[in-house]
Amino acid sequence: MVCVRVGTSRSHGGDASSLPPRGHIDALYALSHSSTRSPDMSALPYSPLYRAGEWACISGQIGLDEQGLVEGFEGQLRQIFANLGRLLDEHGVSRSQIAKTTVFLADMADYAQLNEIYLEFFGEHRPARSAIAVAELPFAARVEIEAWAHLAD
Repeated sequence: MVCVRVGTSRSHGGDASSLPPRGHIDALYALSHSSTRSPDMSALPYSPLYRAGEWACISGQIGLDEQGLVEGFEGQLRQIFANLGRLLDEHGVSRSQIAKTTVFLADMADYAQLNEIYLEFFGEHRPARSAIAVAELPFAARVEIEAWAHLAD
């Protein structure tokens, strides 16, 4: 199988004490949300969406907007879904094509609220899902979601 990288990217791992300078976050956000130019992908360690045959692998999304990490679990989760929706639209992928998601939670106490907002985003579509409690996420985020979409008709 041959994989072809598409789209743009952003990434920086670490806890809140290791955040990159504000300008770096701005640059990463701009790169991840630009559909009008192709950034230098060699400077970034991954692609937000990677096509592999009939599949699109969607890298983990955290609740970053143009200002940085959104406040609180609900705000972050809603921003993740806004970012995910935009990324899917940019690549011609529909929500109904998402076959599997993996949700990483910094606190499993957020699980019920995750379910409520998750249903708002997906509606009647019910992709397979795993939810995993983790010790820590990039930028000290409280939630991260990755997804797989099946592109075949």
